[in-house]
Amino acid sequence: MLPKPLLRELLQLVTRTRSLYFWCWSTRFNFVDCAFQSKFIRDKFRGKRSSPYPIP
Repeated sequence: MLPKPLLRELLQLVTRTRSLYFWCWSTRFNFVDCAFQSKFIRDKFRGKRSSPYPIP
């Protein structure tokens, strides 16, 4: 068993890295989501412009 202060420090480090990791993942997913949405919207507008029939 590790001494208490060391254990507490280790736990803090783990918590910090984990939260950083989750933050990275969430921002990455948000970025991907935004990219996909903008591409979808762009394609929709491009399709509207190029095709004579309105896209629902």
